[in-house]
Amino acid sequence: TSTFDSYVGVDVPEAIDFVCAATGAAEVDWIGFSMGGMLAYAYLGAVHGGRVRRLVTIGSPARFGRHPYRRFLALPRPFVTVAGRVPYTPFRLLALAVAPLMLRRFPYRFTSGMRPWNYSTPMLRSAMANSFGEVPIGVALQFARWIHQGRFDSNDGRWDYDAGLQDIRVPMLVMVGSRDRLAPAGVAVHAFEASGSSEKEYLEVGRASGAGREYDHL
Repeated sequence: TSTFDSYVGVDVPEAIDFVCAATGAAEVDWIGFSMGGMLAYAYLGAVHGGRVRRLVTIGSPARFGRHPYRRFLALPRPFVTVAGRVPYTPFRLLALAVAPLMLRRFPYRFTSGMRPWNYSTPMLRSAMANSFGEVPIGVALQFARWIHQGRFDSNDGRWDYDAGLQDIRVPMLVMVGSRDRLAPAGVAVHAFEASGSSEKEYLEVGRASGAGREYDHL
C-alpha cells in the first residue's frame, strides 16, 4: 500500500521527471500545500533529492511532538488502526455528504478549520466537496504514528525527515495561516528555523502581516 515514504521515494521523482521532460526544464519550482510541502521537506532533506530550484510551502507541519493540538489529532488513531485492512479512508465520501449542509453562517465551532466567513456559501460548499480526497490507509497510519509518537520519519527508520531539514539548501518561503490549527505557526516555523537554506523567508498570513483577514488551513 502507498505510504508517505513511497510518495517521497517513488512518486516525487517520477513527477519531477515528467515535468522536466514535458517542459524541457532542468529543474522545477515546487509549491507545496500541507502534505505537499512535507513531501518537499523529506525529499530535499533526508532523501537528498535534487532538480528543485526553489521551494514554497503553505501550511506544512514539520514537527509533531510540540503540536498544540496533538491530543485532539490523535483521537482518530484507534479508528484508523482498526480500519487498517481497507485500502482508503473515506474522507472524500464524508466531505461530499457534508458539503450540501455547509452555510457561510454555519456555527463557527463546527467549521473553525475553514474560516467560513472567508467564503460565500457556494464557495464554502465547493471547498468542502473538493478539498478532501481518499487517503491510502498506509498514509493515514503513518500520520497516526507520527502524531502518537511525536516523530516525522520513515516507517523503516531509514530516514529521519525532521533531522533532514538541516540538509535543505534551496531558497525557500514558508507560509502559514495565522489561525491554522493543522499546521500552527509554532509548528510550521520549525522547518524555516531548522533548514540549512541560506536564502529563506517565513510569512504568517493574517492581519498582523497586512492581510485583510485571519486565515486557517484551508
